[in-house]
Amino acid sequence: MNKSINQILSLVIAGSLLLSACGTEEGTAGAKKPDITDEGYIDTLTPKNDFYGYVNAHSLMEMDLDGKSARGTLYDLGDEVSEQLNDIIDEIAASDEAYAPGSNEQLIHDLYHQAYDFFEDGSVMEKKDLVLVDGIIEKIEAVSDTDELFTVWSEMVSDYGIYPVIGCLVNDNIYDIDEKILTIACIFPVDLESIKQSEIKAISYRDSYVDRFKRFGINGDEAKQRSMDMLYTFFEIAGHTDLAYAKGDKELEDCYNLFSDEEAKEMMGADWYYRLLESMGMKEKDISKVLVPDPEQVQCVLSLMDEEHLRVWKDCTLMSIMEQSDAFLPAKYNLSTPVEVTSQRLARYYVKTYLEKQLSEIYAERFFDDNKEEYIRELCSEIRDEYYILINNAEWLTEEGRAILGRKLDTMKFYIGCGEPHTVDPKDAELIGDTMLKTYYNFQKKAVAELVGSIEEHGESDPFDDMSASTVNACYVAAGNYVIITAAILNEPVLDMNADRAHNLGYIGAIIGHEISHAFDSYGIKYNELGNYDPDQMPEEDIRAFKELQEKAIEYYNGFTVLSAHVKGKLTLGENLADISGVQCMLALAGSREEQKKFFESYAEYWKKLTLDTYAKDLLKVDEHAPSSVRVNAVVACFDEYYDIYDVTEGDPMYIAPENRIRRW
Repeated sequence: MNKSINQILSLVIAGSLLLSACGTEEGTAGAKKPDITDEGYIDTLTPKNDFYGYVNAHSLMEMDLDGKSARGTLYDLGDEVSEQLNDIIDEIAASDEAYAPGSNEQLIHDLYHQAYDFFEDGSVMEKKDLVLVDGIIEKIEAVSDTDELFTVWSEMVSDYGIYPVIGCLVNDNIYDIDEKILTIACIFPVDLESIKQSEIKAISYRDSYVDRFKRFGINGDEAKQRSMDMLYTFFEIAGHTDLAYAKGDKELEDCYNLFSDEEAKEMMGADWYYRLLESMGMKEKDISKVLVPDPEQVQCVLSLMDEEHLRVWKDCTLMSIMEQSDAFLPAKYNLSTPVEVTSQRLARYYVKTYLEKQLSEIYAERFFDDNKEEYIRELCSEIRDEYYILINNAEWLTEEGRAILGRKLDTMKFYIGCGEPHTVDPKDAELIGDTMLKTYYNFQKKAVAELVGSIEEHGESDPFDDMSASTVNACYVAAGNYVIITAAILNEPVLDMNADRAHNLGYIGAIIGHEISHAFDSYGIKYNELGNYDPDQMPEEDIRAFKELQEKAIEYYNGFTVLSAHVKGKLTLGENLADISGVQCMLALAGSREEQKKFFESYAEYWKKLTLDTYAKDLLKVDEHAPSSVRVNAVVACFDEYYDIYDVTEGDPMYIAPENRIRRW
């Protein structure tokens, strides 16, 4: 395969040869780095100068991006799982079998064909959809006062699953995850921060509203005026909005404004509060606590619910339902940008989107088995046991701190592969309406009904409802204190049932160790062993010690550069420490030097990644994960075992002085 040296540079990202280690200057000053313009550059890579490149360079040379921004272990596994899902969809869609009403297969079959027909020739459904949409518009236009407006809002939620302006959701109470609470927040067809900060954005919104009004048959001057009236109202609301909360820049406890039922009535006004509950089909007896993340914003909106602003709120309602339905609106009202893909791909996409749970159940049945689950459950048990040792040997923790973290390990749950299949309801066959737009509304309506129903539910919910079995991922969930490891990620090469132990420790073992570590990072540590938010549980002495460790880790990673740009140590802090923690745990489990050597190389293989230069540079600015080469080289260079196994000494480019090596425990 003939590739230029510039392509080689992009493939390997040159590991530590493009990275400046954050150890002492003596660590790299005396070493002569290979010239990356040499054709024999890759052959010069060794464990001493670039461990990531040494392990991965030759296999990366055999890879091709094929028009993608990135490829690598998880990217390729994701593509493989996506194709497996496509095969399941295609097989069911092509079948002439009469599937049982409401069954996974019936829903997949019928939704696929309806979506395919819609994108092949939407005019077939156009007449029915026009009647439906025109009826919605007429109903909104007929509103003559705020009482009628709120009645229409209630109908939008109950009939179409669309939230105009104010929405109610059901969530777990972070202070008591066994308790369901009502969350009240505003939903606008505009990003308040962007219109406040950017005139260009505001103009863009105005123009899109004008275009939409013209579809309603409104002339240019009136359309522009009504658009401006909406924007002026949004500007006023933005002035009473906590934009720091909207951007996610506030600590959770600073925006978790929890009210009792009576306090919520007093804050919002009993009349509006009862109307909101009514719009969700709830009754006051169902509610014990109400979360309002931005009370001032909600109060501002309610203060503007008057006759003077009635036209604005009617228009806002029109925009909300049109924008949320845009992909399936009849041509007269549709402003969505056409996508240049086949009807088959679009039909598959909507099956994966709206029937993710049903499709995942079939996927798990075909590609996940008891042997995998047993293997991973035993590995999780081993890793948990090793974490007890790591925590108990951590000199920076107090006895009280060790006990608190130990209790989190005691109660931590592991959800592996997939959840229990849901109970088939023949009535679900009715989710597939007579047009794609009606089907969309049916799915939205069902989601709202399930939310409302969940507030009365007690007991444990299924974590795989939030992360499906067919998602290539694993994660730690602090609010609940559990780890999810999906069926989709438990495939080769991440889990290879025929490989040696060291391979699996370097792949899935390091992943599990990484995720468990998140229970003890700056975010996870704020949740106790029950998964409840308890930010003051740790002794102040332990918090100070952990902050010192974090500052050292930030400084360490700040010293690495990729493509002439520095890694952001603060942005990537949590993931970096989880990487180090996972490797520290796996090295202990590996035991022998030979197994540790295989582990190091398997770990580097797992992070093999081919990335476009431009994409890699963009990720450095926003991604909370460090580049793959750094996730290997910066991590392995922290462990004495690496130096012993590969005879890395002072003067080698990979060398980090002992006092600058980071350990999580």
